[in-house]
Amino acid sequence: MTENKKKNMFFNAVFVAWMAYCRRTAVLSNVMGIRCLFVKNLINSRGILWKLFFWVDYLYKAVKTSLFLIRYKPDTVFAQSPPSLCPMLCLVYCKVVGKDLVIDAHNRAFERPWIYVPGYRQVLHAAKIVIVHNMEYADYLRQRYPGISFFVLPDKLPFVKKTGNSPRDTEEKYFLVILSYYKDEPVKEIMSAIRCFLASDLTDITFKITGDYKKKMDIYLEYKDVNNIDFLGFVSDREYTDYLSNAYGVIALSTRKMIQQAATVEALGVSVPFIVSKSSTSERLFFKGAVLTRNNKKDILRAIREFCEKRDQLAEEVGEIRALWESDWQDSYSSFLRLAGLTDS
Repeated sequence: MTENKKKNMFFNAVFVAWMAYCRRTAVLSNVMGIRCLFVKNLINSRGILWKLFFWVDYLYKAVKTSLFLIRYKPDTVFAQSPPSLCPMLCLVYCKVVGKDLVIDAHNRAFERPWIYVPGYRQVLHAAKIVIVHNMEYADYLRQRYPGISFFVLPDKLPFVKKTGNSPRDTEEKYFLVILSYYKDEPVKEIMSAIRCFLASDLTDITFKITGDYKKKMDIYLEYKDVNNIDFLGFVSDREYTDYLSNAYGVIALSTRKMIQQAATVEALGVSVPFIVSKSSTSERLFFKGAVLTRNNKKDILRAIREFCEKRDQLAEEVGEIRALWESDWQDSYSSFLRLAGLTDS
């Protein structure tokens, strides 16, 4: 269990997330000046131990969360979803003491298995506000789940202090390819396009691949010896920030529709241009400062080449997009505080 102990200056609220860490949650709770509780997994394995004792893991999280809520007695509880049981447990507290529940719903909150947990949809209806990340997804959800109070609050750009020093060679020009190895990421297509680029283009560019490559050992074994491909594996938050802020460009792709990828927001935070999957959401948000691509090898290769040709222009444009994002976010945040009955002054 980790707890952000910053005391709320404006209103009595807390943020609860049943995971080791989430940048969006940490940034938002910091902006609001409220305490944040991250509850790590008691059982990290998702094998036989999880199948036999998952109830122990959730019981542990429920006890930690209950003690936290009883200790601080918040008037408003922000609960991250998924997992569904986090807001469900928080609603019990809110119902007993007559307080408000706000759910910060990530995309998977409305996907299997979470949306089918018995009682979860009733919790979504009972929440004062259910936050989602972009307007396209909000419009889709409003049609599918009428009666839920959805509100669009995009990720806030994180404050990142550039160090000027990358963890490796400071003269190295590299793409940071941000992967979590989730099923929505076209990992094979990305790696195939990178190998084709390195084989056919005279370049001094390196591709640094983030994430736990042990989740896709077949990919790692196929590409680990390819020149100019560097699998970073798991890196600390500080190392990740250094790699990100000194990158030539960022690649972050997903097959999901209506998604606002956290990696693109992080890239905006350090004014690094990026390549992102083409969608109606991406076209609206990143109409400049980025190269949009479909998720196949041929188009990803085209996007990498186009990015290299236009990199200086993209670097200028991404600063403009960042300024627009910050202005729009502040307007959304102010509207959210009013709707939630909170105040920041």
